[in-house]
Amino acid sequence: MSSKSLYYARLPFTYAGKALARGEVFELSGSANDQKLKLIHIGAVESGFDVFTDDTTGKRFISNTFAEAYKSKQAKLTNASPMEADRIEERDAKRTDYDLNPTISAR
Repeated sequence: MSSKSLYYARLPFTYAGKALARGEVFELSGSANDQKLKLIHIGAVESGFDVFTDDTTGKRFISNTFAEAYKSKQAKLTNASPMEADRIEERDAKRTDYDLNPTISAR
């Protein structure tokens, strides 16, 4: 595992050209806006916390629940018409259930 600090997306957004799913774990790239992201969009993953990796995509998540939600959404998008896929994406973009906890603690 990398020695860099890990963070997770509190809601779906694009970072450094990569679409992040809710709960997805990633490393900061050193962008000028990284400090602003820490205020709302991301949370820190504490050292020693076990992340879950999706066997199909290799994406890492802070919990199995987020990994399963990602898989479920991808399955719906794969089988959806273009109009339905747009509705699914719009619904996710409008979610406002922010996780106000700034870190995920090791269990």
